[in-house]
Parts: sequence; C-alpha cells; structure tokens
Amino acid sequence: MTRFCTRFEAGLTKLANGLTTARGEKRPDHLQERIGRLKAASRGAGQHYTVTLETDAAGKVVTALRWEKTPVPGTMLTDPGSIVCAATSCPGMPSRCGVPT
Repeated sequence: MTRFCTRFEAGLTKLANGLTTARGEKRPDHLQERIGRLKAASRGAGQHYTVTLETDAAGKVVTALRWEKTPVPGTMLTDPGSIVCAATSCPGMPSRCGVPT
C-alpha cells in the first residue's frame, strides 16, 4: 500500500509544481479533474488523503495545492491483517472467518 501512497503523493507534487510554471494548469475545475484521475489510478490510496485547492479572490486561478494524509480506519493501510480470505486452499487448515474446511 505504501507504494501507491508514494505514487499518489508524487502525482500531487507534480500538480503543485505545475502551479509555479508558466504553462502549468491553474484552473480549479481542471485541477479537480486531474486529482480525480490520480485518485482513480492510485488503487485506493487516494481515499486516505484530503486535498484542498486554494484559489485567488476571484476563484479562477489556483494559488496553492495542499494535501494531508488522513488514514481511513478498517482499510488495508490501517489494518493490513484484518482483511483475510474467506476460505483457504490448504486442506485441513481452518479459515479465520469460521467457515469449516
């Protein structure tokens, strides 16, 4: 899960660095779309981040992109051992869910 988080953070850093370049995307609606695509491509790591866009007074240009990692409880990031298979492939080995084999 950490490699997806690092990839997601790298994508957010790339978007934030684009705000300072002359040809970088600065429109809020386009940046929201790119953040959504990044969340979809990061295989669930995006749900653990709160991303905020700060705009100018008119609301037409993004001035800053900030994110904070807020882990969601009960997911693979916070509880990696709690997600188990319902049945095992080993004969005679009981599963953790209480289903007899």
